[in-house]
Amino acid sequence: GSSPQALNRWVRTYVKLVELYGAENVVVAGDSAGAGLALATLLDVRCYLKPSFPGIELPDYLIPGMPAGLLLISPFALLSDSSWDPAKFPSMEKQAPKNVNLGKHPEEFGLYDYLPYPNGYTYVPVIYASKYERNRLDENLASPTLATPDQFHKLFHMTGLKVFVNYGDQEILKDQDKLLCDKLRQAAGWGSNQVTVKITANPHDLPCVGGLAALQNVSFGPANKPGHSSVCKAWHEVLSRLAEDKGKGGLGWDKTIGSWSALKDWKPVCAAPPPQC
Repeated sequence: GSSPQALNRWVRTYVKLVELYGAENVVVAGDSAGAGLALATLLDVRCYLKPSFPGIELPDYLIPGMPAGLLLISPFALLSDSSWDPAKFPSMEKQAPKNVNLGKHPEEFGLYDYLPYPNGYTYVPVIYASKYERNRLDENLASPTLATPDQFHKLFHMTGLKVFVNYGDQEILKDQDKLLCDKLRQAAGWGSNQVTVKITANPHDLPCVGGLAALQNVSFGPANKPGHSSVCKAWHEVLSRLAEDKGKGGLGWDKTIGSWSALKDWKPVCAAPPPQC
């Protein structure tokens, strides 16, 4: 689902888990966009705790605390339009997929991410949140990396929350993840054992599963020529539906430069002769 509906569902689920098992027995985890939602869930819950009043006892499930732990794997937690700017995040270009002839250059095996950049990546944030939700500066839970220092501080203040972040040094999101980890460490207190970060030599979402870097050259090799990829063909169909005007049966999402300007690059290339094509 997209923000804020998906986040609302996560928050309700977390509150129910706390009601059933107690916050100290819950661990919240997510990978990629799920990691962004996991973090946003705790930011949302912590910033809107129900206050206690003298003489009035509120049910514990209405006052959810922090869980025992938060696990973030390759967090995709920055959906703003600036998130794909290589001037701000050099790893976007540096680690972008390359169409490598591994027979001639085996030394380049697994050196790059498989997430499509520049073609393709700009559409992904639009899937998860509207332009307003992606770029708002107040209570930006669609892009939890942009949360205020006070919001981050509330995660750790008077709590025993332990955060573990794992991402790969071959990810296009590497610089985004570093920014997030720096904010978490600062909020917990530099040197605090409440935040642990492990960086491993893998592409996106695979940092804790060694030996699978082949995905970036096998499954997503055509990422920068998406018209030749069956994966990107499916994305093109979904994104076209989102971009279509509501009067034509679509959803009319964000037809703005920077969000949809390269949709034509995803148009499938059919190698079959007519009429099969």
